[in-house]
Amino acid sequence: MSSFERFFQPRSIAIVGASQDLASISGQPIAHLKSKGYAGAVLPINPRYEEVAGYRCYPDVASLPEVPDVAVIAVGAKRVPDALNELGRKGCRFAVILSSGFAETGEEGARAQRELTKIARRYDMDVIGPNCQGYMNISDNIHVGFGAPYGMTYSRGAVSVTSQSGAFGNSIVMIANDEGLGFRHYVSTGNESVTTSLDFIDAMIDDTGTHVIAAYVEGFQDARRLMQIGRRALEANKPILVWKVGTSDAGARAAASHTANLGGAMGAV
Repeated sequence: MSSFERFFQPRSIAIVGASQDLASISGQPIAHLKSKGYAGAVLPINPRYEEVAGYRCYPDVASLPEVPDVAVIAVGAKRVPDALNELGRKGCRFAVILSSGFAETGEEGARAQRELTKIARRYDMDVIGPNCQGYMNISDNIHVGFGAPYGMTYSRGAVSVTSQSGAFGNSIVMIANDEGLGFRHYVSTGNESVTTSLDFIDAMIDDTGTHVIAAYVEGFQDARRLMQIGRRALEANKPILVWKVGTSDAGARAAASHTANLGGAMGAV
């Protein structure tokens, strides 16, 4: 990752496709940032509005008064490549794509997702998703995403979590929080078109505030890399807890249909 700290401590966050309906997927990121008292700049983007939730709304990425540290993309799948291109030209380094309709839907969606990967590589961008729910810096109360769990308050601690499934990841954090476990960072990685769970796990090893790393995994694109990362974690005295799903034939089919990650067998690593 280009800058782990800047991703989790952004000075500004743009929301492409922002909605005045704060209950919608494209409105919830703004609602959660506002309710949590985010102190940075919130930059809604939508040509239909002049303001969203009290924030000035901009017609397009080019009109933004600054380069956002993080951009959330919440538009239809066909509009995502153009949005990512615009952000790349603007100089944005992190994009979180909430939109679904990519590799998890079949070959046509997979082709569209490969186009996102090409765009991101062209501009040297870290891209989380598509088909993800967002992320949370629980230590600093910065919640960037959609879903009721992003509006909740969690105990602060030294555990960081990465999950390819937003629903399961959210459940892990909520249940563990009820048991008294504190958290530092959480990220839902979705289809992992560019930035992967392994990238986050690797970066979390170097994060001084993270002492334990947990991961919900449907499949790795490069499973052997986990062994290299595991050795680094051992040297840093930071345990990695991996919940690997999709180890049965039925589970593998479910994982593949969910985020297009092939589940595979435990022995495949």
